Amino acid sequence: MTNSFPASPAEDSATIRATPAVLVILPMISGFLLWASFFAPTLAWVALIPLSLLIRLPGPRGWVYTGAWVGGFLFFALGTYWVSYCAPWVWVGWLLLSAYLACYFPLFILLARICHRRWRIPQLFAIPLVWVLLEYIRMHALSGFGWLMISHSVYTWTSLIQIADTAGVYGVSFVLAMGNALGVELLTLPIFLSAPSRVRLNPAISWRVIMTGLMVAGTLVYGYYQTSNVPLQPGIRLAIVQTNVPQDVRNDVDRSDEYFRSVWNIGRQAENIRADAIVFPETSYPYWYGELEPGLTDLEAARKYQERVTAAGQPLREKPTHEMGKTIRDYIQDEDKRMQAMAKHLAKPILMGSAFWSIRLTGARLTNSSVLITPEEGRVGRYDKFHLVPFGEYIPLGGYIPFIRFLVPYPADFNYDSDAGDRLISLHAGKLNLAPLICFEDTIPDLTRQYLRQATPEKPVEVLINQSNDGWFNNSVEAWYHLSAAVFRTVESRRPMVRSSNTGLTNLVNSLGQVTHTFEREGKKQGIDGLLLVDVPLDTRETWYVSLGDWLIGVCAAIVGGCVVLSFIRQVRLIRRSTQGTSNP
Repeated sequence: MTNSFPASPAEDSATIRATPAVLVILPMISGFLLWASFFAPTLAWVALIPLSLLIRLPGPRGWVYTGAWVGGFLFFALGTYWVSYCAPWVWVGWLLLSAYLACYFPLFILLARICHRRWRIPQLFAIPLVWVLLEYIRMHALSGFGWLMISHSVYTWTSLIQIADTAGVYGVSFVLAMGNALGVELLTLPIFLSAPSRVRLNPAISWRVIMTGLMVAGTLVYGYYQTSNVPLQPGIRLAIVQTNVPQDVRNDVDRSDEYFRSVWNIGRQAENIRADAIVFPETSYPYWYGELEPGLTDLEAARKYQERVTAAGQPLREKPTHEMGKTIRDYIQDEDKRMQAMAKHLAKPILMGSAFWSIRLTGARLTNSSVLITPEEGRVGRYDKFHLVPFGEYIPLGGYIPFIRFLVPYPADFNYDSDAGDRLISLHAGKLNLAPLICFEDTIPDLTRQYLRQATPEKPVEVLINQSNDGWFNNSVEAWYHLSAAVFRTVESRRPMVRSSNTGLTNLVNSLGQVTHTFEREGKKQGIDGLLLVDVPLDTRETWYVSLGDWLIGVCAAIVGGCVVLSFIRQVRLIRRSTQGTSNP
């Protein structure tokens, strides 16, 4: 089947049709270059060129889109191979994830062809408009996958990423995609035009070079200005814990004491250190922690707990009784006292990551939480993770498709789904004005933006706190991918971020997106444990991105969506005309 799109205005009608091999190899080159750009960031300026050539290349549509999907599968399989480290059987989930994400590559070719070949939008604009729109969709669709954006590959290029405070992470992707689009234009348009008297530069090339040059130069000048005028203020001092607890130990309830000892031994290193708080990684507290609603009887507490456990798939081992409820109550009270005793022993507030049971008359909930405990008052605030990770913290359709549980990295008898928090809650105590982001929440722009928009003078947001457990991934490159995404939250919001992780990486990222401190020992940053002491500089600037949100995505959606809608209307009219023509005698 041949492509039904008309030729581009400058396309040579004598162009040799691309072979199926070419239509597959070109996207594969792009897939490899995109992956390699995370190790050699300059490749991000050319990585999309081979794939984008399929917008103009004539050839069988089946091979065009199949080739694009193969290139996407290569990129995402290489970029997410660390998912398979979670457990020996999770490689199936890794392949399924890669197969789904690969679909964005042929969708990119389809939408870019509609914009460029049907509606004559120059590739210089069509490529970045479509690419950025699809990155946004990928960030949100099916719970979202905010990893491996082209902008993430240049996270160390400080002057380039400063425009994120205006257009978000998508603004940086737009600039990079536009640079790639210029390369495509230079390869597909004639650079010189012949005239009877002389050979002259193609005006179409000239204005494309000028437009791209102005965009890149303006981005770099803006970045230089922002990094040269930084009104940072003295801030708080934090002791950040990095643990190194193997995941099989964290998953084993019978080894909770061993788990806690390793966490506590590191925390105690801050005992005689001046700090405003100690930050522990995600779910560092291994015991049964939580709260009971005042007035709840022991029998009601037991019933609500058992209802929650059976709803998560566990069998009912015993009937709820007063004795069971009293055991739950005593356990929760004891653990609450132990947490406050830890804060008193260290003589400073603790920000602890913990699984948290909240048992109320309306039901019991189990959340992945960040809990702030002070020596004087005990627990003063709690944030329950708002954005859950599918197959990591809950199982989509798990109640309807039992075998899908084989895709999760937990042991067979560990099948509690987590409950999502119902709102974002910043945590405050003394000099601490913190916005927790648990696990992969620091890869999502919307959450940080919401924190800043709901902040008040009485409860400001001054420091972003990420508590993670990257121990699932065997000290792999995943931790670096995670960091590359997190950096953009600091630029978008102009707020520094402290990152505390099991196995690493543990960092301080300032409000310019610069990683100024990383915990390491003897040249190692992963697979070690210890304490990182940092003075966190504060930044009070407001940003356009926080105020205006994803305005760039609105522009991209309006243009690309308009082209798609007009194409659909046009196609419907053509079908009607052909139908009417064949129905006439």
